[in-house]
Amino acid sequence: MAVRRRTIILTRPRQSSEQLREQLYSKAGKSIRVVLSPLLETVRLKSAIDLTEFTAIVFSSANGVKALANNRPAKGAVAFCVGDQTAAAAASAGYNTISANGSAIDLAELVAMRWNGEKMVYACGSST
Repeated sequence: MAVRRRTIILTRPRQSSEQLREQLYSKAGKSIRVVLSPLLETVRLKSAIDLTEFTAIVFSSANGVKALANNRPAKGAVAFCVGDQTAAAAASAGYNTISANGSAIDLAELVAMRWNGEKMVYACGSST
């Protein structure tokens, strides 16, 4: 009796899905089939955003960090990040990072607990 392969459908933006697909194949090999079906496309703004007035920024994804890669934060700016992958991206972009190690709720709780009145901005996307 043949064993059926399980199918995993990835709906994240294409680049994120491709990276995750490679990780899944490296762990599970041919026992799975991965289908890419992105529901979102990340499109970055072409204009620069002045972040130098902010001493803290909140990132709920590595895509937010990538979107602001050409915009320099204030020296020593802190990045509150949803998880370790986002924190690694923010650290590579020059931020001092604090990871919530979890979900958006964990991130909100971290910001509420650690916010000390500094000028902060939340980097997020929108849909049209």
